[in-house]
Order: sequence, then C-alpha cells, then structure tokens
Amino acid sequence: MLATTAKNSNTFSMTILRHNGNQLKRRRASAFALTVIVAVTIGILTLVPEGPKSGVPGSDKVHHFLAFAALILPCAALYPQALFKGVLAATFYGGLIEIIQPYFGRSGELADFVADVSGIGAGAALGLIVHSVLNRALPESGQRRTHHMVKSYANGRPENLPVANSDP
Repeated sequence: MLATTAKNSNTFSMTILRHNGNQLKRRRASAFALTVIVAVTIGILTLVPEGPKSGVPGSDKVHHFLAFAALILPCAALYPQALFKGVLAATFYGGLIEIIQPYFGRSGELADFVADVSGIGAGAALGLIVHSVLNRALPESGQRRTHHMVKSYANGRPENLPVANSDP
C-alpha cells in the first residue's frame, strides 16, 4: 500500500511538473513570436522613407513610445524570466534603428531613442502588472502554487490539493 501511494505520488508530481513545464514552453514561445512580429513591424515602419503625413494621430515620439512598449509587453507579461535580456535587446534595437535611419531617408534623433527607452520601461511595468494579475486570477498556473501542491501531495497531505467543486 505504501509503495503504491509513493508511486502514485511520484506519478502525480511528474504530471504536474510536466504540465507546468509545457505551459512555460508555450508562454516562452508565444512571447517570442509576438515580440518578433512587433519587432519586424517596427523595423518596417521606422525604415520606410517618410512620405506625406499619415492620418495616424499623435506625434512621432508617441508612436515610438507605444511601439517599444508593445515590443517588450509580451515578454514581461508571458515570460518575465527573460525580461532583463528583452529590455537590453529592445534598447539595442531602438538605438540601432536611430543610427541606420539616415541611410533609409529618415532622420535619426536622440529624442526618438529616449521615447523608445521610455516605452520599454512602461511596457515592462505594464507587462509585469498583467503577469501578476494573471497569476493571481489563475493560481493553478503559478509555479509557486504548483510546487506547493506537489510538495504537499508528496508528503502525504492530499488535503492541500485543489478539489473540484461538487456543488450542483
């Protein structure tokens, strides 16, 4: 009986950990895909030669701010473990765009770079808030809760596991 319980405990532990690992991989892949899509869009929009004024409201600085906030937001919200590297990469990308814009008939400005970095900071902060809210709203997706559940079950205390609501 004890060996069966231990075996079931290990099977349950591995199932939870495997589920959590798969979820983390999906989040990482989603964050990466969304970030690449936004980065390519930013690259195209900032390197196309300027034409007549577009009908998009807001100043150029607001566009830079919003674009770079959108660039870092998926990383912060879905995979904050990579946020430091993401912030460095986004900052480098913003600087690189401003350096090469003159070769594409655009003007590179320090004020645009400042707007990029400000957007990166705002997008990171907003993304971390979204991440926190999602983890509180869906506690079973949080790593700490999963670790606690596995540890409790492995120690023979299944009463700490979430139970499906049996009320009609």
